[in-house]
Amino acid sequence: MDKTEVKYLGIVIGHTYDGQTIEFLDNEHSKEIQKTLSEGRTISLSSRRMGTVDKNGYVHYEKIIEYHVINRLD
Repeated sequence: MDKTEVKYLGIVIGHTYDGQTIEFLDNEHSKEIQKTLSEGRTISLSSRRMGTVDKNGYVHYEKIIEYHVINRLD
């Protein structure tokens, strides 16, 4: 898997190479998410994919282009 951005509130907070591990950057938004995780709380992620649609309407996904933290769950 390629290096994929992970964003929170539109700001890049880190990158992932495998879709499961985040390498966090050193910024305010990243620290907010890391604090949430260190408190044992859960975050939810959403991904954006690119792909093509064939003549039968079947979607062929090619790659995930970014992940977004969509909420922090208590």
